Amino acid sequence: MTISARGLGRYAPLVIVLAVCAALGVVFAPRWVRSFAPPAQAASDATDAASQLAPGNDALCVSPEMAAKIGIQTCTVDASSVPVTLEMSGTLMLDADRLSHVHARFPGEIVELGRGDGRSPAVSFGQKVRKGQLLAVIWSRDLGEKKSDLIDALSQLRVDEDSLARISKAAAEGSVPERILRDTERKVEADRIAVSRAVRILQSWRISKEEIDQVRAEADRLARENREPRPKAAERDRDEMVAQWAKLDVLSPLDGTVIERNVALGDLVDTNIDLFKVADLSRLRVVAHAYEEDLPSLDALTNDRRTWSVSVGSGTGAVARTGRFDQVGCIIDPNQHTAMVMGWVDNPDNRLRVGQFVTVRLDVPPPKTEVVIPASALCEEGGQATVFLQARGSQQYARRPVIVSRRCGDKVYLRSQVTADEQRRGFEPLPPGQLVVTSRLAQLTANLNELKSAGKAAADKPGT
Repeated sequence: MTISARGLGRYAPLVIVLAVCAALGVVFAPRWVRSFAPPAQAASDATDAASQLAPGNDALCVSPEMAAKIGIQTCTVDASSVPVTLEMSGTLMLDADRLSHVHARFPGEIVELGRGDGRSPAVSFGQKVRKGQLLAVIWSRDLGEKKSDLIDALSQLRVDEDSLARISKAAAEGSVPERILRDTERKVEADRIAVSRAVRILQSWRISKEEIDQVRAEADRLARENREPRPKAAERDRDEMVAQWAKLDVLSPLDGTVIERNVALGDLVDTNIDLFKVADLSRLRVVAHAYEEDLPSLDALTNDRRTWSVSVGSGTGAVARTGRFDQVGCIIDPNQHTAMVMGWVDNPDNRLRVGQFVTVRLDVPPPKTEVVIPASALCEEGGQATVFLQARGSQQYARRPVIVSRRCGDKVYLRSQVTADEQRRGFEPLPPGQLVVTSRLAQLTANLNELKSAGKAAADKPGT
């Protein structure tokens, strides 16, 4: 079909109007229309003209002017210097070095109990006692016999020594054969051995020197009485003293509290049972449980830094006391993956009780593989913790995933080293000295996500 010049002139105004509309549509077209633009144009329009994706990594390029305009601030990643407070659960126990099992040194009968503290006439459970205080009296036939054996040996020695003196004098005059003299000397030597054996037996039974001296004095008294008549009063005193030989005082071996009494008046006892248990409760043993990942930090502490705080209860009523730990167990519990940490805590007022659950806290140096950043520098989104790092002298702000080890107030502590498996998952080492962004994290994250989404959509468009 042929259009004449006159017809073309008739459509000229319409062509001009369509051309103007097309030009305005390009400028004011909506974003969903412009998404079909080339990739570079789409990325530029997706965010501020001063921000763009850095090539090859999860980072933004922001000009210094724009960074100052929107208020991006940075600080240095520092090595951690704040001690880590470890908190462990534990239990109070008796200190074995401050616990005494009181036994009878000889079998016998309980004929007397020590005096009580007013609550009961005899010493009882929970009573405080002093070292050397009488707990009980045992009448033992074996003890009386051993003391009598010593008297017999001393008496026989005295008789044989008198005979030796007379025979020696007679032998010097030639009226007694030499053989009789030698036999008498052997008897005296045997008597001395018998006396020494009787004394050593009493000493092995921990009979005091004063009691042994009393037996010797009784032997001397018997020797004098054999030469002189004995009055009836002296006879009664001797019988009373001999009756006392069979009695043994059971004394408290230390200052402490009676935590167990297993005898009553008239009981027959032997050397195998605990008559009493006396414990010094002014210091208690603490057994805490530490997780195995905390054990290297505990092992590294020197003796002067092994101080801990032990508290019972919670809230304002918690009682905290200072103590120390001296041993870290070498066996790991297979169920809880913990090891025992053993130490002690002072209990001067006896307010702590054996068997109570306690909370133990102590400070350990921070790990060498830990750095600290302000809490404002950490971005947490979708269960992932990230930070934005800026290389010195660069306009790039790179987003990096991080591993949080602990938090304290307005500080966040991160692992500065990662394992091989963590590196495969995208984590990188974070040594001290790097610059980390502390403001405008939400804006940087939104811009970066939008740029990456726009770039991906443009790259997935057919024909690009």
